[in-house]
Amino acid sequence: VQPIAQGLTDLINEQEGLYTLYLRGSENGQKVDRKRVISSVSLELLAKAQELKAASGNAEEVTAVLLGHGVEHLTAPLIAQGADTVILAEHPYLVPYKPRTYKKALVELAQKYKPSIFLLPSTPLGRDLAPRVMCALNTGLTADAIDLSFDEDGLFVHTTPAYGGNVLVNIAIPEQRPQMVTVRPLVFSPLTPDPSRASKVIRETVDAEDDPDYVLVAYDTTLDYRKMCQVCDHIRYGKP
Repeated sequence: VQPIAQGLTDLINEQEGLYTLYLRGSENGQKVDRKRVISSVSLELLAKAQELKAASGNAEEVTAVLLGHGVEHLTAPLIAQGADTVILAEHPYLVPYKPRTYKKALVELAQKYKPSIFLLPSTPLGRDLAPRVMCALNTGLTADAIDLSFDEDGLFVHTTPAYGGNVLVNIAIPEQRPQMVTVRPLVFSPLTPDPSRASKVIRETVDAEDDPDYVLVAYDTTLDYRKMCQVCDHIRYGKP
């Protein structure tokens, strides 16, 4: 957690809303347009965000950020499984994933909408992107959280394993926004899809720039991060 100077009450109070990020890439050098690119961990984050919203007295709106190109059809499953709002930002340079390109787009959106809490999946891509966004926004980041809650004072608390998983540590970022957290897969359960859920889609234009220093030379479809996690599904954190 990165501490900052005091006296930012006004800045903190104007930032509200829960964001979670959805990422889209490519397969064998080609753009993919399949619904499976929304991973289960992303839907898990939406479910937990709705739980946090209820715990806060519905004071926060759950917003999903969808980046890519030609991905508007993916807004429907996000809405059906927990997103109150979907911010859709499309640009040809957002395919395939390039760290600096995605960072610039996300920072631009975060500075405009000022989320209070920003959740990202603790996947290889999420772990690559989250600290870049954190540094650009001059905020703090908790990595690999396994639980999220509000304490008795209403402070947003993120629980993460430490010292090789031997202890659980509660972390908070009380003085800066957004409060950024990456969350491990298979910790929360996705909501049952509800096609009747009302929501809104905000179409945004981002100033995406190509990154000529980053070149995708191969995309290995044999490594599925979700399947790797499911192998260890019997491992649980916390008290027995």
